[in-house]
This record gives sequence, C-alpha cells and structure tokens, in this order.
Amino acid sequence: MSALALWRRRYGWCCAAAYCGAVTTVIGMGSFWWVRTGHVGIGIAWLLVADVAVIMMTGGWLTVIITPVERSQPQMRARSVALRAGEAK
Repeated sequence: MSALALWRRRYGWCCAAAYCGAVTTVIGMGSFWWVRTGHVGIGIAWLLVADVAVIMMTGGWLTVIITPVERSQPQMRARSVALRAGEAK
C-alpha cells in the first residue's frame, strides 16, 4: 500500500497506507508477543526488525496526513481541491 501511495501521490492513498501500516503494526506486535511467550522454535530478531520498520513507516505516513494543508504537498491535494471547486460552481 505504501508503494501504491507513493506512486499515486494522493491524500486518500496516504491515508490508506497509514491505516494498513497501523493494522500491520498491531498484527506484528501480536505476532512478536505470541512468538516470545509461546513455545515456537523460531528466532525473533527478524520479527523485531520488521515491526520497527512498520512502526517507522506508519509514523511517516501519519506525519504526511497530519501536516496542515498550508504546509503540505499541494500536488497531493490538487485533485480533491479541483473536484471541490467544480462542485461549488
């Protein structure tokens, strides 16, 4: 979803990437807890690295979403602004 959001460069896709990242963060943390507390014979280092990467990526998408419109990337919001201007006419 992040790759698609980078390719599309639209606000809605950034929101979808942040949402998917948040869900993945929760699933990753649950998986880490399950592997750590269960009797699973696998290493957890790769899972910890993946969880940290997803948390950082989700944080990055959240900063894109939360940034005020005045300071945000205008090309990401250009389509929605143009659509609203067309509806107002």
